Amino acid sequence: MKKHFFVIIIATIAMSIQAQQVNTLYFLENAPQRHLINPAFQPVSKVYIGIAPISYMDFTFGTNFLTFNDLIYYNKDGKLVTGLYPGESEKLINRLQKNPTLSLATDMSIFNFGFRIKDFGYFHFGVNEKINTTIGLPGNLFGILYSNNTIENAKIDLSDLGITANAYTEILAGYSHKINQQWTVGGKLKFLIGNAYAGVQINDAFVQTGIEDLRIMAQGNMQIAAPMFNFPENMTFSDLKDIQKYVSKDVGSYLKVSSAGAALDLGATYKPLDMLQISLSVTDLGFIHWGNACQLGASLDSTYTPVAVSYSDLAADGSVDMNALVDPIKGFFMDIPDHLSQTGSSNKGFTKMLNCNLHVGVDANFWKNRVGVGVYSRTQFCGNRVMEEVTLGAALRPVNWFNLALSYSFVNGRWGSMGAGLSLMPYDGINLLLMADYIPLSWASVSYDQANIPAIPIPNKLQTINFGMGISIVIGSNTNKRKDKDKDGVPDYIDLCPNTLPNVSVDSVGCPRDTDGDGVADYLDKCPNTPKEAYTMLDTEGCPIDTDGDGVADYLDECSDTPAEAYGMVDNKGCPIDTDGDGVPDYLDECPNTPAAANGHIDSKGCEIDSDGDGVADWKDECPNTPQEAYSTINVNGCPADTDGDGVPDYLDECPGTPTEARGKVNSNGCELDTDGDGVADWQDECPTVAGTTANKGCPEIKREVTTLLKKAMQGIQFENGKSAIKSSSSTILDQIAQTFIDNPSFIIEVQGHTDNVGNEQANIELSDKRANAVRDYLINKGVDPNRLTAKGYGPANPIADNATKEGRAKNRRVEFDITFEEVSYETVRDHADN
Repeated sequence: MKKHFFVIIIATIAMSIQAQQVNTLYFLENAPQRHLINPAFQPVSKVYIGIAPISYMDFTFGTNFLTFNDLIYYNKDGKLVTGLYPGESEKLINRLQKNPTLSLATDMSIFNFGFRIKDFGYFHFGVNEKINTTIGLPGNLFGILYSNNTIENAKIDLSDLGITANAYTEILAGYSHKINQQWTVGGKLKFLIGNAYAGVQINDAFVQTGIEDLRIMAQGNMQIAAPMFNFPENMTFSDLKDIQKYVSKDVGSYLKVSSAGAALDLGATYKPLDMLQISLSVTDLGFIHWGNACQLGASLDSTYTPVAVSYSDLAADGSVDMNALVDPIKGFFMDIPDHLSQTGSSNKGFTKMLNCNLHVGVDANFWKNRVGVGVYSRTQFCGNRVMEEVTLGAALRPVNWFNLALSYSFVNGRWGSMGAGLSLMPYDGINLLLMADYIPLSWASVSYDQANIPAIPIPNKLQTINFGMGISIVIGSNTNKRKDKDKDGVPDYIDLCPNTLPNVSVDSVGCPRDTDGDGVADYLDKCPNTPKEAYTMLDTEGCPIDTDGDGVADYLDECSDTPAEAYGMVDNKGCPIDTDGDGVPDYLDECPNTPAAANGHIDSKGCEIDSDGDGVADWKDECPNTPQEAYSTINVNGCPADTDGDGVPDYLDECPGTPTEARGKVNSNGCELDTDGDGVADWQDECPTVAGTTANKGCPEIKREVTTLLKKAMQGIQFENGKSAIKSSSSTILDQIAQTFIDNPSFIIEVQGHTDNVGNEQANIELSDKRANAVRDYLINKGVDPNRLTAKGYGPANPIADNATKEGRAKNRRVEFDITFEEVSYETVRDHADN
């Protein structure tokens, strides 16, 4: 496909208009409308009034990415050519791929006024009419133009394409307040009434190119809102062709508020120096909810073969032939509606955000405010697109009624053009304002080859054109001369302190200079370098107050009630010094060297507390409640001594020589315990709860006939071979054993089963355990208390003879009885018997 597609692009660019304000207004200090940029700015007049149509208006159109000179310009041979000229197109295409945004803005004040209340602030009120139009183009739309001759199967994403236009009325109330010599803040609250809205948003779209044609596919929606329309519930594109039938005939509907919203302006200025000012503001931060609306969804899928326009269709010298540019466009746009398919319809309302603006400015003024220079930046946020502009300016104010400003703007990083503004107050009561940011200084003439159509002059180096103008009534402006009632060098119209005493140094607003900012003028201030922290605690001479007279000013004094007796003993925070850190200040401390470990155990005089009076201070007293009778036996830790370590202090110990082994086994008098009363002390008694004999270490003696019987049972109790069944021949001895256990109720018996080592060890353990339990069961059946009997098999683990001999193995196959007294163990019966 030839590069004829470029003619479509040029037609789109011809619609380009960019929303801006007149930035030169920033540098016109005496213009009442300057607060439109930053609500913190205060007009120089006491009152201003503006009434339409002469009150104020500005108008702006342009583009954020292109100038006329990018499209039509003089080449190096001095001929007027287009960007299509051979060797020039790539430069143009690079500019076209910057996500272009096209828009229009006009702002007209219907009524506005403001007034100053001295020492309080400035109030603003107004009604404005605003119109904004924005066209967003996808930058890659223009990538198709990179090849030299034809393009085949190129795909161009158009998803960012969108068009919006709206008109609304703005009703505002604002206020600006000067906080101090450095800071001024301001804000405006705006009520918005929507007049009309139209928008097209492409959500998903692309162009597919062929050899001689292109295919356009898109999905998007259209939104329309206006109070005079009565849209049906299921609107169609066909209905739009006859849209006038939906216009309401009721005059009252034109006045109905069906769309409304709100917005906020916020701003501040800061003057770090009298000559320097920094400003920051955000404007039009808000939204409008559009009611009485129509929303249509649509899709497009069509193939189009446009009329080819190649380089040969241009004049031989490459100059412009307007017929070749215009005619092919008509068929392209006329065919598109026939291929639209509707995908949805709704008459519900929708909400849209305003285009928000961020303003940043820095300006410096010299020669008593007669000359000023500065830089001003404005950034506009249009949905997901950002448009930036930086303006340099200089202001000349030789007299108060004459303000002249010159400016130079940079748009989105490109060089701009010269601007100028003039604000005049030639008569008391009138302000005349005229300004523009882009004054066209270079013009080109383009001919359109049609009868009776003259050559068209074009400002070919402009990217944007705007202008602003207004006439306001001003009161209290002191325009004809610089009155200075108190002769302090500051004109009365900006003098906030009009009765300054002679020879007193003043700041830029005519008030006595206060270098340290403490609220006491320098000519009265005897303490000229007061820190900010002390501002609220000063005397009439500007010196920090010291209420308690301790030598530390109140703003530093953390102890504001220091008594006179502490003077000379306070730290730099005004608090009495406590050298030893015991919580008692030095001027009260009778014990000035208290160790740190004693903190928390100090009396009101700073001395260590000894609560129990034992001579050991509480902080190191491990026994804080020592009775008086123990005082003579106290150790270094404040505890009564226990010489023999038996747990009973010496002053209570009736048996002071308790041996080490008896510790823990003495009574409250420190004497050895004998629980069972058998004459053997518990620490020596192996059966401390059962009375025994000294000879048997405090345990009852087992009668020899009992040990003999139990020893006999070791071989006398017989079992079936390899089984746990007790042979009947064993009954006699088992009956004797049962009776012996019944006659000795203090016995606690474990029945132990043992085997030789013949066969599997685990099997032997299990067999011995079964045999021991069989004997236990037998004894229980004979009347022995089961709580006194336990049984366990040990297998071959404890032989008493050599398993290598038959006789030895026979002895090892046995049942033994281990007797204890109340869980106190004794040697086995066998051992007793051996004795």
